[in-house]
Amino acid sequence: MSCNCAEIDAIIQNVPINSIIRSFSQSVNNELYIHLTTTTGNATLYISIIDGETGFFIVPLNYSKKMIDAKLKLSSMLNSKLKGGRIIDISQPEGSRIVIIGIQLFDTYYRLIARLWGTGSNILITDSDYTIIELLKRYPNRGEWPNEKFTIPEKKNDKQFQIRKELIHDCVNDDLFYHYRNIRDNRQFSIKFSQLEKIINDELTTLNNCIANTIANINSDSLLIYKKYGDLINGEIYKVSKGMESILVYDYETDKKIIIPLDPLLTPQENALKYYDKYKKIKAGIHIWDVQLGQYQEKLSQFESFQEKLTASKTFDDLIKLETLLSKKVSTQKQSNTVSKKLPGRKVLLSDGFIAYISRSSREADELLKITAKGNDYWFHIRDNNGSHVVVKNRQTIEITDKVKLEAAMLALHYSKSKDELSGDIYFTRVKYLHKPNNNTPGLVFPTQEKNIKVKKDQKTLQNLLKTIE
Repeated sequence: MSCNCAEIDAIIQNVPINSIIRSFSQSVNNELYIHLTTTTGNATLYISIIDGETGFFIVPLNYSKKMIDAKLKLSSMLNSKLKGGRIIDISQPEGSRIVIIGIQLFDTYYRLIARLWGTGSNILITDSDYTIIELLKRYPNRGEWPNEKFTIPEKKNDKQFQIRKELIHDCVNDDLFYHYRNIRDNRQFSIKFSQLEKIINDELTTLNNCIANTIANINSDSLLIYKKYGDLINGEIYKVSKGMESILVYDYETDKKIIIPLDPLLTPQENALKYYDKYKKIKAGIHIWDVQLGQYQEKLSQFESFQEKLTASKTFDDLIKLETLLSKKVSTQKQSNTVSKKLPGRKVLLSDGFIAYISRSSREADELLKITAKGNDYWFHIRDNNGSHVVVKNRQTIEITDKVKLEAAMLALHYSKSKDELSGDIYFTRVKYLHKPNNNTPGLVFPTQEKNIKVKKDQKTLQNLLKTIE
């Protein structure tokens, strides 16, 4: 809803003539504030050419909402050209819903013209002959362009408008201002509410799907099936030979015969081992899924809280605060996702669900210790030789086992200058006990409180570890 010509007439009669323009400002592109100094104090004129909200007002003195100066193109131009000018007249020709403000700056006369016509609205600055100097929207087909002449259109009908009766109280301007401001605030509230509602609902849907899929993975029967296949192949291994694509075996649990697919390029023992490897990977992956499930559930709780805040929101400011919270959350997640995608080093799955990262260069070793590693994680390295840094991520609920330490030590031996040796000395300590010297040599650290492991290379164990590299 926009101001009609009668309402505009009532408002411009109260504009303080001979007031000095202190400045111009805009908070959005399709509106303009003119800040004045009058004989009785300060005042602000407000022009809106937002479709459905067009109007001309004097901002009430008791209006407390802060006006943000976005320093947009039109206000910047007006401040450079008309700041300090004096308003010497204001009019609305023949009920046209076109407000013309005459501004005198030194010996030059300007006109600031606000055409309040819905989608055809515009704000223009002309000289005394109506030659356009600048304008908010450029319409070449209408001749609205710098250096063109602005023409006031002829009146098309004699329809009479009146100020709406429900708005006529002690102060017509204030009544009209708050009436249209409430319409605008309600409209903005509705739009912003719908935007935030969609963001939250989309995120809740995604999270619920992630939780359901993760629970399905954790409860998947494939973990036991792969172990069963390995057991059944070993139980019938005398029937299996290299080159076979499948084997029919008896399953005592179901009392049925089942067909187990085989890799014809593998030996019977290798086929059984292949299924055991799949079993181990899935079993180790369950820990990762458990961690992911906890993260998804925590995030779900946060967005359910956002949904409650949205439902409880009563004002536009409430929605802006919620939007700020949401944007921070999304920003943090994007930052976290970016970091996780760029984690340095090879990723290896160890026993019991432990994860190791192995550096590929001295510079990456520094990144590994700065970005990926935390204080309580374990660090492994070949003793007295060059090699990769191996970092095993700490798990709060499970202490690192001797088996995991041996696997990490074997990786440290394999990714070192001693890789061809059958055994080697590996030292390890917590990351928080590493000391970086001041010379900043890439990859150089001095361990403290370290312990030693004498590790022998086990090719079968090593190959199984290397298969899990990501």
